[in-house]
Amino acid sequence: MLRLQLTKFIGPLPVQIRSLLTGGEPHLKKTIGYGLTSGVYTQVTATAPNPVPVSSSGPFWEAKLTGLTANTRYYYKIGTLPERSFRTPPAPGSSDFNVYTQGNIGSTSTYFNNGVVQGIIADDLPSFVIGLGDLTLGSKNGKATVDQHFNDVMVWSQEAA
Repeated sequence: MLRLQLTKFIGPLPVQIRSLLTGGEPHLKKTIGYGLTSGVYTQVTATAPNPVPVSSSGPFWEAKLTGLTANTRYYYKIGTLPERSFRTPPAPGSSDFNVYTQGNIGSTSTYFNNGVVQGIIADDLPSFVIGLGDLTLGSKNGKATVDQHFNDVMVWSQEAA
């Protein structure tokens, strides 16, 4: 399974995104293409993250998307997977956008309501989601819940920051 999570915005402007790619599909290349126009991409080669996640065997890759403009839709594509898009966060001082925060999130493998919460977030198409506190509760519930947590948030994390 491939997972992409837009994980970190660096600076205020120009915006940079660190994305974590996981998965071992043979067709998957260690590159991510991204750009302002559907089908027209700048290619970035991913490298091994530091530290490397320990929840599963991976492989794990990390790519930094740089020079992004605030409040702008970008399209991205990984290997032969379908094109997706995301919007960068609004410029500092702006308004009229949705932000969700959630803490001590866990996963559906141990907290059945987690899927409902992630669905509510996804349905509202947030501009930004902030994870507070212990995201996976992996130290309490084990490594498998870490992977399940990231699968659970995929309903919004591929398109919301």
